[in-house]
Amino acid sequence: MNNELSVIESQGGIVSMAIDSLTTQVLQNADDGVELCVLDIELVESVVKASKSAQGFQRATLYWIRQKKGYLILGYESFEAFGLKEFGLEKSTLHSMANAHHIQTVLEKSNMLDLDKELPIRSANQLNKLSDAEIPEAFQLATDKANEDSKKLSAKHVEEAVKELQAKNKSLQQQLDDTEIMYNESSRQRDQLRDNRDRIINEQVEERISGERAKLILENQDAIAQAKREAENAQGELERLKKDQAKAIKDEVFSEIQKRKTEIDQLEYRCESLKKQTAELKTVRDSLDVEVGALAVHKESIKNAKEYLTFLSSSFADAFDTKTLPPETLNDWRAVKDALLMLQIELHDFINQNSAIDGAVVVGGAL
Repeated sequence: MNNELSVIESQGGIVSMAIDSLTTQVLQNADDGVELCVLDIELVESVVKASKSAQGFQRATLYWIRQKKGYLILGYESFEAFGLKEFGLEKSTLHSMANAHHIQTVLEKSNMLDLDKELPIRSANQLNKLSDAEIPEAFQLATDKANEDSKKLSAKHVEEAVKELQAKNKSLQQQLDDTEIMYNESSRQRDQLRDNRDRIINEQVEERISGERAKLILENQDAIAQAKREAENAQGELERLKKDQAKAIKDEVFSEIQKRKTEIDQLEYRCESLKKQTAELKTVRDSLDVEVGALAVHKESIKNAKEYLTFLSSSFADAFDTKTLPPETLNDWRAVKDALLMLQIELHDFINQNSAIDGAVVVGGAL
């Protein structure tokens, strides 16, 4: 590379060809992100000298020096100091020329500008207000304006095109901002409505649960008290029969003993049964809180399931509306179908294999 640049400096007869080669091999790597080092000082000096010998080459050179920070290799503290010393260019002109090369490169890559045409600085300054993606669109708009006026493309056409494109983009951005604001407000209102709905539902569920719980507890307590009274009566009757049995034994009345013994056995069985039933009723009472908690869990699960089903229905609707089934999505849709069928089977088994909690039945059995 340095040998080629030496040829540029020493052979005046082939300067044009050498500059083309230099542009292709050196200056096109300005934006590769690799900064120069002190070992590249000869390369930088050669580029600067070649640029001074060919004025049309300056823009590419200045852009390359700025992007690669070649001015640091030459001992300058800034790109502006380098431009002023080496080329006699003030800050604004220096950057305008470097920017013009970048903009011209963007237009050439978009086939908007011939390689042998140089973009005027004034036009480049206007296009520099835009992003790389917007530059070709603005240049095409300026070209159309010039054709409508039947005039040669001028900096004024470019300036008008840039302003028009900026106004269009500003309007689109404003519409986007307004849409985002409306969406955020709709989301906020939707979330507020959902929160209010959930709060009302929760309050109703809690009220219902509290009422049912109080009712079940009261009925269970009544059943326990009734069982306790029956057990006490049975115990009293048992004591009486035991006394009668003792009397019968004393009187040696065998038939009376057998009769009393049978009654005693029956009452003892009844007494044990009532004690067991009382214990079971106490167990039911202790489990009421657990059962009521299960009701809340099921309510929440059902609510969430309904919301998810609504979301799934909406998601499927978009695909169903196309009335097509791309081959690439066939396996995915089958997987979704299988998952839904499996969920249906699990729900069916859950409902069939789990009996419902019925506090009234439990209380009725106790009575």
